[in-house]
Amino acid sequence: RRGAQPFDIVFSDVQMPRLGGFELLSLLNIESPSTATVIVTGNRERELVSASLRGGAAEFLDKPFDLPSVLRAAHRALDTHRERRRQLAAQR
Repeated sequence: RRGAQPFDIVFSDVQMPRLGGFELLSLLNIESPSTATVIVTGNRERELVSASLRGGAAEFLDKPFDLPSVLRAAHRALDTHRERRRQLAAQR
């Protein structure tokens, strides 16, 4: 929504009802370019990792995951978010 506060980080599964993770990633890239997305999946195919990163995902997280893995992904994604915000501010 216009005027809504964007999220810094979004964790999104690849397979979700109605809107898949890649579709959400594309939407976020347009509507909230500084938001860092972590794509989560139980499918360990290399192509999914590549597609996620090419699509603008900050991180990729395989299921099953543990808390330390989630925290590492969140910290890296937050770094990505900060860098994107810095770049967007420099462009303005």
